[in-house]
Amino acid sequence: MTDPRARLLVDILLDTGARADERDDAAGYLGRYPAPAVVDALARIACSTDEDEVLVATAGESIAEIWLALGAVEPRILGSLAPPARAEVDSFLSAHAPQLLDNGS
Repeated sequence: MTDPRARLLVDILLDTGARADERDDAAGYLGRYPAPAVVDALARIACSTDEDEVLVATAGESIAEIWLALGAVEPRILGSLAPPARAEVDSFLSAHAPQLLDNGS
């Protein structure tokens, strides 16, 4: 990941000592950075059953935004998403690019 802003946002997202609102904001902003390392960081949260459901859902929405920008989903990640994240991905991609869900599931 070469963008320093994305790197900072990933650091905040993965910092379990950061405030919940900071982590959620970071997850939301990361949807603007379509890079594999960003998707991997978001997936760590979006696939977790130990994280706050709101954070998990936000991470899922950002993953969907990135997949839309890239024009492809990662089936391995899609199949591992926690329910709140999967709901966001399904909703977002169904509205914007349903063919991506057909190719990813």
